Amino acid sequence: MIVPFYLVSLGLAGGLVGVWARRMLAAAGLVSGFHSGLLTVAVVALAYVGLELAFMALVRMLKPTRSPLPILWDMVAQAAALVLVPYLLHIAVPWPWAVLVKYEPLIYLAAFAVPHTFLKLVVFFGALQSRPASPLPALGYFAAAAAALFGAFAAQQQLATAALRNTTVPAGPETAVRAGSGWTQARDLREGLAAHMPIAEPRTKGDLVLYFAQPEDDPARLDTVFVTLAFSGAGSTTFEGQTALADGQWTEFRVSAEALPEKCDAVDVLWSARPGQEWLAKAGLRPATATDRHLAVSGPWFIDRPGAAKKKSVIVIALDGLRAESMSLYGYSRETTPALKARASTMAVFEQAYTPAPETPAACMSLLTGVNPLRHGHFEGQVPAPESKAPETLAGLFRAVGYHTAAFTDGRGVDGEDMVQGSGFEKGFLLFDDAAPMDAPAPAPGSSAPPKALPGSAAGTLAKAGDWIQAHPGDPWFVFVRLRELRAPQRLDRYGEGFLGKGRATNAVDLYDTVLLDLDRRLDAFLERLDALPGGEDAVVVITSPWGPDFAAPGGVMQKGVLQSGLSEAALRVPLLIRIPGQAGRNRKVPVTLCDVAPTVLSQCGQAAVSGLDGVDLARQTEFRDCVSMRGNPVALSVRSGRWRFGWQSGLDPFTLQRTGTEAVLEFTDVPLFQNSRTAQNNLGKEPELAQQLRRSLSDYLEKGRVATAPQPALK
Repeated sequence: MIVPFYLVSLGLAGGLVGVWARRMLAAAGLVSGFHSGLLTVAVVALAYVGLELAFMALVRMLKPTRSPLPILWDMVAQAAALVLVPYLLHIAVPWPWAVLVKYEPLIYLAAFAVPHTFLKLVVFFGALQSRPASPLPALGYFAAAAAALFGAFAAQQQLATAALRNTTVPAGPETAVRAGSGWTQARDLREGLAAHMPIAEPRTKGDLVLYFAQPEDDPARLDTVFVTLAFSGAGSTTFEGQTALADGQWTEFRVSAEALPEKCDAVDVLWSARPGQEWLAKAGLRPATATDRHLAVSGPWFIDRPGAAKKKSVIVIALDGLRAESMSLYGYSRETTPALKARASTMAVFEQAYTPAPETPAACMSLLTGVNPLRHGHFEGQVPAPESKAPETLAGLFRAVGYHTAAFTDGRGVDGEDMVQGSGFEKGFLLFDDAAPMDAPAPAPGSSAPPKALPGSAAGTLAKAGDWIQAHPGDPWFVFVRLRELRAPQRLDRYGEGFLGKGRATNAVDLYDTVLLDLDRRLDAFLERLDALPGGEDAVVVITSPWGPDFAAPGGVMQKGVLQSGLSEAALRVPLLIRIPGQAGRNRKVPVTLCDVAPTVLSQCGQAAVSGLDGVDLARQTEFRDCVSMRGNPVALSVRSGRWRFGWQSGLDPFTLQRTGTEAVLEFTDVPLFQNSRTAQNNLGKEPELAQQLRRSLSDYLEKGRVATAPQPALK
């Protein structure tokens, strides 16, 4: 009958020791919050009870006895914990020296531990003098000790997670944040406060990634940050690590798939500039370290780490102002693209590829979505209205299946801005870099005016893309690169003589061809580097252009130093080269549009087809079809149908179909005949029925293709 009383005394003593430990740790700033305090009491109390029971089990095993004296003396030993009561009740003690106030908890602990230890020795020696008995009861003590210690361990695991969550605050709203030239959606996170971030993405088998960046206006630059993550979901898991913080750019923090729980729906993110004491963190004791320092934190995202079924990576490169007719790859008399011509043996080269609109945002969005500009809404300086349902881009589709995504758009250039952060092109990209390279020229002699920046080489943008790919070996990635160097060609030293000739006046064609030759070399060097990078040789590569110039256009091809485009065959026919790993190159003569790139790339990467696209998978395209392009408001449309190009000014607003201008036929050309003779044609009189048929088809196209909600002006 004495055993139940012993267990009660043991439990009370354990509770007193646990409460003492909680108060002492709370005073040291290592425990905060009711839940953590309760868990601290449970851990210490259960550990105390387990160790005490283990001692009694050992005594019973070494010197089993039937005498009640060992248990009675042990109950007296437990009663020594009553000395802690004044401390727990906050009873003030008039200590003779002030220094003793600082060490008051340890004084009480010593007042308990000394008599308790002495009495435990009495228990042991008392057992030695008692009558022997069977050692079997020791097994019960061992079992009870094991249960108590297991309970202490379980409570400590809960404490480790709760300690982090005591400093947790709801994550703030995501906003577009720039570090260096790269943008991403991020939250502001204060040092020492954990942000509770829901994980909206589906859990894949891949790694978890966060981006960190220090505000540019923070004078105290940080070299290293220490990060703690607490995952919640089906279970609770804590991960701690550190990363060197890059200055002026986003720094990636990655948690391998092996360290992640099977299911998690949220993560608490805590960072500090100082390393924590590892033993304290593992014990669930986390000091409060909240400061006024902040970091931008982006994520979390899951990045697939493919196993046997390796996913193909993809890079799409669009070169502004590159027309097919000026490339030696497509039969041009000058060797303007010798490097691409040499690579054509490994690529599918499409001889009749057309842009859906001769303007960069419209064409590039069609390239990324597979729908025409009337449907995606990025057309003539307009963007989709917020309430409209914009089509998903390749970046978003690949992101949904665990791809790492990045874009380098040259959006903020010397000659203007487009495809910048906030334009809608950033959607789906984890990193969005919209800065174009610029060169600072030498000041003009005798001039006090600041010199104007010059456009930098496309090599700068290609280098950023290559560096990003190199930093993500093993990841499946989708990268979009837009190069704008060719759209505003200037005579610069870096191009050399090219096709300009010494002593000759510079003309638009010679200058264009010279810049193109240099761009061909830069692009070839990038592709060489890509093939040498992990996964680069097996990547799907797309090279194309959103539009080209027409050097024969009335009024000239240059305005304010920028090439102009139009709805002529020369301006609308663009290069399209696609490299599919494992497939030999070949020339394709079927007419295609940039809308075909998205479904083709998705198919080659084993992704599900998207319904309702205007483009088709070019691997299955064998029939000739009409290719429609558009420009302006009121909108003019041009169609390449067989040998004919028919242009029609509808006089209608492209989104509302309200009449704002006069309808007229702009062009009706037999393209092969014109290319051979370069003479004017009068085909309206020769083929009136065909002209009427083509006009009706364009009218139907305009009616069926427009967006349901009128767009709004693009951000400036």
